[in-house]
Amino acid sequence: MVPVIISSAQLSDLPKILEIEQASFPFPWDRATLAATLSDKYCLNLVAIRDGVLIGYCFAHQMKAMIHVLNLAVRTQWRRSGIARELMNAVIRWAEEHGKEAVFLEVRRSNLAAQSLYQSLTFRTVCTWHGYYSDINEDAHIMLKTLQPGH
Repeated sequence: MVPVIISSAQLSDLPKILEIEQASFPFPWDRATLAATLSDKYCLNLVAIRDGVLIGYCFAHQMKAMIHVLNLAVRTQWRRSGIARELMNAVIRWAEEHGKEAVFLEVRRSNLAAQSLYQSLTFRTVCTWHGYYSDINEDAHIMLKTLQPGH
């Protein structure tokens, strides 16, 4: 099997990221929001490439002591094959290497597959924001992983 390469996302990746974004979410980020995130010097933006094809991405915002995972998506045919886990592990490693204390994210209450992935990476639900996703007034679980910086 061809290995997955995790690397920094480039603005030139935007068309493929947008393609995955639109196929992954009922209310996807628009091109301008994705471009702004890709251009933000405080964001850690990663892509997963297999056999020259962009198959997933993860955007995370660097804060003083934490990393906020903003968006994670994988091409439909590559879901449940470990790509999201590899992307999340890369974010976690980066955060540890840069002395961050935690990684956190929001996840839809209905997204049980994502919650399962995050729980397997030792994220825990710390609170719920009611009506966070305004598209259908869905709650978001706020999940947090405490890190050991420098490890």
